[in-house]
Amino acid sequence: MPRASRLGTSPGQPRSWLEGRRFHLSDDCLVWPFAINAFGYGILKAGTRTLVASRVMCAMAHGQPPTPDHEAAHSCGNPQCVNPKHIRWATAKENHADKIGHGTNGAGEKSNFAKLRAGAMLAIRESDEPSAELARRFDVTTRTVRHIRGGRTWNPEHALTLDAKSAHRAKVREINRGTRLT
Repeated sequence: MPRASRLGTSPGQPRSWLEGRRFHLSDDCLVWPFAINAFGYGILKAGTRTLVASRVMCAMAHGQPPTPDHEAAHSCGNPQCVNPKHIRWATAKENHADKIGHGTNGAGEKSNFAKLRAGAMLAIRESDEPSAELARRFDVTTRTVRHIRGGRTWNPEHALTLDAKSAHRAKVREINRGTRLT
């Protein structure tokens, strides 16, 4: 009898699930119902290796990557999606451009290293106060204040796209919640 994994699935079940959806016809996201990693991507075990589900599906549906450096890029921006219509092989540069396009690149406020939100950066940019005072008030360096004011650290056009990106992330969360298998 096969030994069940810690995640409550039998060995081979996630791969079989993918194989059964290789020719998925719907245009909706096909949400991975098994384990996900810390970045929200579906994962499965192959022996002792952990594989990313979207990469496995991309290979099943579109063949092996053109080079080992190619990534499985999501056109939908949903890391849990394994719909073969939403995944393609792309270079790191192309994949990064996609992430910027649908707001999943982890830059700006979404970075784990961000100390300031868009509102604070806008306040710094528009303030007449000396850089040293602003740096103390916002707990950043005067260099950071100068970079924000000079447009090197923060691009004001970024703030205009935050609402669209937030709406996209909310839509992805809604899709993932509504189709999650228990």
